[in-house]
Amino acid sequence: MLAFGAMLGGDMGLLSGVNHIAFLTSDLDRLVAFYPEVFGAEKVIELPIPEPEGPGRHALIAIGAGASLHGFDFARIPPPSAEPAPCK
Repeated sequence: MLAFGAMLGGDMGLLSGVNHIAFLTSDLDRLVAFYPEVFGAEKVIELPIPEPEGPGRHALIAIGAGASLHGFDFARIPPPSAEPAPCK
């Protein structure tokens, strides 16, 4: 079986970079404060998420090399349990 890069006619890996990584958080304020404080990242933008998807907010945090973290905080999604999830 040919590797994906070979199918494209080049000798590239499966991944040459990351634009952004999206995830849910139950505390966007804490997330937006953490990355700049600890890693020197920069908050690019923070916007509300209106109904029907919201209410909520999301923020982009630049982490270098053109990549960013994209955190979403939705009021309707409860925070995760403090108990570890069982392994399947």
